[in-house]
Amino acid sequence: MNKALAVLLVLVISAAGICAAAEEVAILPVSEVRPGMKGIAYSVFEGNEPEAFPVEVIGVLKNVWGPRQHIILVRAGGRVEQTGVAAGMSGSPVYIDGKLLGAISLRIGVFSTEPIAGVTPAENMLEIREMDPSEPAHPALPMDERAKGANTEADPLLAALGDILPPSLRSSSAGNNYLVPIETPLAFSGFSDSVLDFFAPVFRRMGVVAIQGGAETQSVSSVMPSPEELASALPPGSAVAGMLVTGDLSLAGTGTVTYNDGRRVLAFGHRFFGFGPVEMPMSQAEILMVVPSSYAPFKIANSTRVVGSIVQDRHSGIMGILGKPARMIPVTTTLRDADQSTTYHYEVFQNSKWTPAVMMFTLFSTLARSNQAAAETSFKVNGTIEIEGYPSVTLDSMHATPTQSPFPPAFSVALWLTQRFNRIFQNQFEQPEISSVHLEFEIIPELRFATLINVWSATTEVHPGDQLPVKIFLQPYRGERIVKETTVQIPWSVSKGRLKISISDAKTVSQTQERTLIQQKKATSLRDIISGMNRERSNQELYVTLLQATPTAFLGDKLLPSIPSTIANVMDSASAANRLTVINETAIERFSIPMDVVVAGTQTLNLTVK
Repeated sequence: MNKALAVLLVLVISAAGICAAAEEVAILPVSEVRPGMKGIAYSVFEGNEPEAFPVEVIGVLKNVWGPRQHIILVRAGGRVEQTGVAAGMSGSPVYIDGKLLGAISLRIGVFSTEPIAGVTPAENMLEIREMDPSEPAHPALPMDERAKGANTEADPLLAALGDILPPSLRSSSAGNNYLVPIETPLAFSGFSDSVLDFFAPVFRRMGVVAIQGGAETQSVSSVMPSPEELASALPPGSAVAGMLVTGDLSLAGTGTVTYNDGRRVLAFGHRFFGFGPVEMPMSQAEILMVVPSSYAPFKIANSTRVVGSIVQDRHSGIMGILGKPARMIPVTTTLRDADQSTTYHYEVFQNSKWTPAVMMFTLFSTLARSNQAAAETSFKVNGTIEIEGYPSVTLDSMHATPTQSPFPPAFSVALWLTQRFNRIFQNQFEQPEISSVHLEFEIIPELRFATLINVWSATTEVHPGDQLPVKIFLQPYRGERIVKETTVQIPWSVSKGRLKISISDAKTVSQTQERTLIQQKKATSLRDIISGMNRERSNQELYVTLLQATPTAFLGDKLLPSIPSTIANVMDSASAANRLTVINETAIERFSIPMDVVVAGTQTLNLTVK
């Protein structure tokens, strides 16, 4: 920094009150902005201290970001001429004659030969201070219209994730907009390169720059800094991070503070992810360096000390409250094999659209980075999801991905767990509060997967009360066939005629059983959804079901088994008017056979009852 600029910096800092965050700052309204005005902006390029760089106003783009949403174009100088307008610079405050003009928040496309930026006017950002905590009038869907139009079939990962993906609020069609929000560098601490590469299509859809970063291992439930320490925290121009995950793993988006009145902090100058009202830890950040690039420069940062909570994420910026702790979901994850056990602790923020996806990132990373995990690995999962005011969701499953799958074994486990969180958060009845998550994974160094290939009995004619010996044949992934022998008790009450014995996996039973039709489609509360998840079949068992050739009717949420065929015909003709469904079989008995492998497939025996 040259001497003249250093003197100017001292004068502007004194005038703007950048060192005394609680002082009221004068605002320069857009109506007074003229081309050629010169000012000073602040951002952190290394360490913690904001550095000044000059800016010159090019002009005002009227209504470019919405009705009465003007953007001020500026040309930056100083260090920005070498680094470019970098991801993480969002929120850098701009002052003209000691008055706050606004926050650097947008850049001109890519490969720009000049460091030209868009500034969100301060008057628009200050509106966030008065925002009430209500939901936005039109909350974002899990995928916006542009994302829906994308070809997910071309990417199996996006197709597999379906509606679990969070909002694509900041992705833009190539070539459509020359003025775009500066990307938020999303720093993953404790995540490997392979994890970031695996989820690269998702991050592109989210509109973030995913980078490996650092963070202090800390719990947001720890004691907040003292009032004296908070008074000097996050001055304008300093680096700030919104923490989606804290602990042994962390996930944080870094930007720059625009305004601080001693209690409320405004930053970014554009939305983070468009959460609206939100509760997320807000931390200080340390910038290690700015990576220059003519395409996409970005800051590399460490998240350091949590100093409050982000409570609003709006079109013109985010707002945080100093000293306010955020409620998080404590997650305890234990990985064990025959030789050792390792436990990880982290906390995840609560949001109906994003928490399931964030859980997926953290769980996949926890499993994939284990030394025990390999291409041919099976996982046993046990645990609970604790929800305030409700029974626990119990988790019990095994996962062994066939070798022809395009995904690693850890992904099927993470996806299965994410689907449970998604069903909890996306329920239509009420906003859940998850109080804790406890997970235990047993890592098995082999692929325990078997396909059901045949069933056999010595006879096809039985009588009521008979004990029928049955052999079940399964082909494991490798090795000799597995033969299971069982005895099926023919009920005394069975009618003469046809009887079918179905031996199947959990998925087949879940798709055909009456509980799926009643509880999942007719759930009337979050309690019903939890109850349905807790009654799901285990994929480590074979299910033997006796099916009698008599109709079963479902009327609303009522089950009517074994009704006479003449009545079934009459009811079926009136099904549309009565919300009635009739199927041609009735399950009269069902039991399971424990297995120590993941079972897939279904086979049947057709019998005649004499």
